Amino acid sequence: MNLSQHIVSEKGSFGRFVVSAAGLAVALVVGLFVLGTLSGCSTEAAETEEVFIPSQAFTVTEKEYTPPQPKKKKETNYTPTSKDLSKLSNQADPYAFATRSGDKAPELSKDTLSTLKASTKTLTDKGCNVGYLLVNLKTGRGIASNIDERVFGASAIKAPFVLFICEELLDKGETTLDAKVGGSTVQKLAEAAVIKSDNDANTALHNAFGYSGWDEWLTKLGIGSGFNREQRTPFYTARESALMWLEMYRYINSDAEHASWMKSLISDTEVSFMRHALQGEGVKVMNKAGWYNGAKYDSDDSGWCEAGIITKGKEAYLLTLMTDLPYEGEDEYVYEELIRNLFAARSELK
Repeated sequence: MNLSQHIVSEKGSFGRFVVSAAGLAVALVVGLFVLGTLSGCSTEAAETEEVFIPSQAFTVTEKEYTPPQPKKKKETNYTPTSKDLSKLSNQADPYAFATRSGDKAPELSKDTLSTLKASTKTLTDKGCNVGYLLVNLKTGRGIASNIDERVFGASAIKAPFVLFICEELLDKGETTLDAKVGGSTVQKLAEAAVIKSDNDANTALHNAFGYSGWDEWLTKLGIGSGFNREQRTPFYTARESALMWLEMYRYINSDAEHASWMKSLISDTEVSFMRHALQGEGVKVMNKAGWYNGAKYDSDDSGWCEAGIITKGKEAYLLTLMTDLPYEGEDEYVYEELIRNLFAARSELK
């Protein structure tokens, strides 16, 4: 082999070496790229694995989760109207009612019905008629029985008559509290008639004002012709009594000029069977009662009646109890027992 051949041979070897070296370099680069790629994938996998949380970790049991409940709409007060009371049934058996449109009438329990019937029977067994109405003046729900039975109202009418004087005469400037009536004043006569149930004072007021709008005032309240406007102590019903005392409630809670004075009169009555029956109940009673035993005065007329506003806490109730039971002190317990049972039944009006 000559020198040129050797050089060629060496060149070939060198060329192969260069080629081999280049191939090795390429392989090394490719290897490093693949390794880097695998390493990156491994890192991503590791990172993914670190933040992965099994799906069951988000599982919430039914007991642990309570869906949000809609807020209950606050019930607004509803005072019944005269039209509401005029629609009530006259059925003899006690029943519960609701006057607000769309409000379902409560149901009285068997025990309550039995108790009310028994209390009423104790009175009717004495030969009298009984009608009553109790209504929550904040909800319009109530209890009633025999509300169109017309009985002798006795002195119970005296407070509504003074209410008429306040609305139609005093507030309108037709008369004043210090106006002279006979040998007295309007104020003194009204206080005597309502607080002390003085018959002479009531007669004097009727003689002075009984024909100056009394009829129109009663008619405006929804009271019909069955109510004798000319009698100072007329016969009337539990429904008619409730209509007058519904107006009483509206008036004493108004800003009328003589509202607070009227309220003071019915708050200070000397006789209140309601107040006596419900003592210890934490109530305030504004009332007017009437009691008369006709047999003692050669009369066929007898009446034991009462109407008023009873407040307990934030609740206010109108209660009227109308009977033609002759007044006897020994019967006060049975009369007041019906009052107690009626007021206790209010718990079922919710």
